Amino acid sequence: MKIIHIMDGGTAGQGMTGTAALAEQLGEGYEIVPVRMKAGGVPEAVLHGAQLLYCHGAVAARCGSRIAKQRGIPFVFECAGEDVMAYGRRECALLHAADCCAADGAQLDACMLNGLGVDPARVRAVSETPEQLAELYRHTVHMAQRSADRRRDGAVICGAYGRGNAGDDAILNAIIHELHQADAEMPVYVTSRRPEETRCRNGVQACHTFDFPALWKALGQAVLFISGGGSLIQNATSRRSLYYYLLLLCMAKLRGCRVMMYGCGIGPVYGGLHRWAAARVIDKCVDIITLRDDDSVQELANMGVSHPHIVRTADPTICIQQLESGQTEQLFARLGIPADGRYIGFGLREWKGFDRAAPEIARAAQYAWETYGLVPVFVPIEYPHDCDAAEKVIRQLHCPYFLISEQIAINETISVLSRMSLVVGMRLHSLIFAVENGVPSIGISYDMKVDGFLKSIGRQDVTLHVQDVTGEQLMEQIDRLQGEQERSRWKQAAGQLTAEESGNLEQMRALLASIAQQSPDAAPDKQGGYLSKRGSSSVKTNKIYLTSLHLKHGGVEMVISTLANALVEQGFEVEILCTYRLGEPVYPLNDNVVVTYLTKDAPNRRQFSDALHQKNPIRILQEGVRAVKILYRKHSTMKRAIQAISDGTVIATRNEHAILLSKYGASQVKKIVQLHADHQFDKKLIHDFQTKYQNIDYFVLLTDQTTREIREFMQGHNSRIQCLTIPNFIEPPDIPPVSHREKQVIAAGRLHADKDFPSLLRIWAKVVPTHPDWMLKIAGEGELEQMLKQYAAQLKIENNVCFTGALEHRVLLTEMAKSACFALTSVSESFGLVLVESMSCGTPPVAFDIRVGPATIIEDNVSGFLVPNRDEDLFAQKLIQLIDDAELRAAMSGRATERAAVFYKDHVLQQWLKLLGA
Repeated sequence: MKIIHIMDGGTAGQGMTGTAALAEQLGEGYEIVPVRMKAGGVPEAVLHGAQLLYCHGAVAARCGSRIAKQRGIPFVFECAGEDVMAYGRRECALLHAADCCAADGAQLDACMLNGLGVDPARVRAVSETPEQLAELYRHTVHMAQRSADRRRDGAVICGAYGRGNAGDDAILNAIIHELHQADAEMPVYVTSRRPEETRCRNGVQACHTFDFPALWKALGQAVLFISGGGSLIQNATSRRSLYYYLLLLCMAKLRGCRVMMYGCGIGPVYGGLHRWAAARVIDKCVDIITLRDDDSVQELANMGVSHPHIVRTADPTICIQQLESGQTEQLFARLGIPADGRYIGFGLREWKGFDRAAPEIARAAQYAWETYGLVPVFVPIEYPHDCDAAEKVIRQLHCPYFLISEQIAINETISVLSRMSLVVGMRLHSLIFAVENGVPSIGISYDMKVDGFLKSIGRQDVTLHVQDVTGEQLMEQIDRLQGEQERSRWKQAAGQLTAEESGNLEQMRALLASIAQQSPDAAPDKQGGYLSKRGSSSVKTNKIYLTSLHLKHGGVEMVISTLANALVEQGFEVEILCTYRLGEPVYPLNDNVVVTYLTKDAPNRRQFSDALHQKNPIRILQEGVRAVKILYRKHSTMKRAIQAISDGTVIATRNEHAILLSKYGASQVKKIVQLHADHQFDKKLIHDFQTKYQNIDYFVLLTDQTTREIREFMQGHNSRIQCLTIPNFIEPPDIPPVSHREKQVIAAGRLHADKDFPSLLRIWAKVVPTHPDWMLKIAGEGELEQMLKQYAAQLKIENNVCFTGALEHRVLLTEMAKSACFALTSVSESFGLVLVESMSCGTPPVAFDIRVGPATIIEDNVSGFLVPNRDEDLFAQKLIQLIDDAELRAAMSGRATERAAVFYKDHVLQQWLKLLGA
């Protein structure tokens, strides 16, 4: 391996000099070339055959990043000894671009690079031995190869992390440890209530528990989703918690991840509807489940879960390494606890009934001290909350005791409990940490998971319940657990746990192996299987081009963006060819979607409209000439872009682009036209179907009715062209649940004549007299905005109408979810995707029953209302009916959500994949 060490022309720092000296000691198999930067940079001859650049400091990294980009080789940015927090934007960009960042101990301890947002998986300590340097080289090259490979990679782990609970954090620590045992280089992404703390403590990427956009993006890039461990599927604490974790399972499956529930407990799940929902989601979305107790296995069976592969294992925290003996003694000294004492440990928590139990627990602790000389030690598993429970017991003690009143690390907590002679635990992980070390334990159960754990090791006989525990029961158990025979039984239980826990790792390895056995050029399909991109008849080509006028606003633009994201997730290379740029895309795009803007100029309809309004002939002429120039440039640039495409598939989404594609597209390119217009309202389309689409391979129409009509038009003209129906689709909404509906009705769309918003304003004027405190929100922008505001003032409803302008997509969905209903008054719609979006948010629509579109989506009088003959009075009546009748609104809301799911990505995308692979 040839490595170029690039150092600044000035004096090298101590870290730089030390690394260079280590490099010289590597010996055979490594060719190390040290280069001091000069004004001319690095000589070309030196770089020949280089496989890695090692850049010492920011100045060297600037040079190295340019070389790495030009030559496609990885580079290391060593920032040891530098004040990275003082770096400017340029230096921070280099840290993010580097395949590996080498930092010194002080930088790592302060988590400086994490604070700058550098992926922890790419941060390594500066090497202190030649072997460590060789490992850093190898790691960098390997990470660069994984990054260059455009396949999905990595795992997303979700659980109750970052809340200060030692048990939950121990689970995360264990899962990451075992995941890296299965694949040492696998990138890991975690959801956490304290993402910065989780990132620094575990060396992984992290986002906030409720940062759904970041999580959605991470799931789209990962191959594996791990839910666990702990009891996540339960509603004893909150039904919101249950549905949050079920939602994440659905999101992972929709994004194409393989899904594993890892070392979990199940239940309790109360309520028939909740149990049905949990069972259905688990059955549909999960591939493998490992469970930590038999009760959880039975609970899943009782719920009717049968599809996933289910294995009974043990809690994953069993695998965590604890402190060595000397380190444990130092820990006890730091905590002020004599290391040679005899102790009874308590892992308590606040819960219903604990105030009654606290005096009984205190009596037992006093008895253990007086009878056996066991000093009570209160060990908080969730700090500082568990300290409150401990204080309630401590206030009634008349003996020595110790309370650990600080946050200690997971392995330190385990080590403390390992030194106890006996443990009384409410917290499940206080029991697990004790039992794995063979410490006799008594469980005070507040939840079925405590019962399930002790039952799984055959010790249900030591289970008491917080609602009715007494001092006498605890004393009896303390007496019974003092014998040597009992200690031997607990040692056997510890061995059993260790053996069973290995099943978690075995099942994870099996799942990763099943993924790895697929083609190296594979991408997950919606079932979590794999669809080969090369060397298979299922997909003909890997490169997809989508044409668009722009991406700033509108339903068509959102459809293009959604389709592009979905195809990238399936492993295709996707490029969107935009005629011009009006602003940022209306819909968030995957980082791997390439957008090319062909021209900078865009027609300004408002300027032309103002000129007409002013009746200024010179300005009318000027704006007309400008528009013609832009139109010509628009067509010429798109024509050149289409002519330049020599391989792949082009999907044209506009009529003029389709004509150019038919005329100028290369013969080996697959040509598809996705039509987003109702031909009955654009007579020119009929002529184009018959005369200008000779070389198009497929028409994709949005409804069966349109497909039948187009086939009739083309009879005898272009019989070779195949027409098929693929409706538009959306991603399920990633918005938080809305607790109540506001007094508002919402409409959305371009402020254009086709949408007929004047009709909607007239309808709303009929609603306002009886509902003066209700608001109509119109989301969108366009040339008619000022006119519509004036018209609202004429109708004297300006105080009941709000023009929001164009809303960011997630904000629009949130507004839909808060509204009582959605109104659509369009004159024509090819499909009406905005109806699907509103229904996906549980907002029933009222729409005119126009020729195509709404009737395909809405089930009249079930999931919404269709109003015939553009009857504005009837439209107003339907709005009032939904506004006044909360029960009707709730019933329609539930059905609307179910109906919208028919048009979700996972139902529709397979049709696209079949077409692209034909």
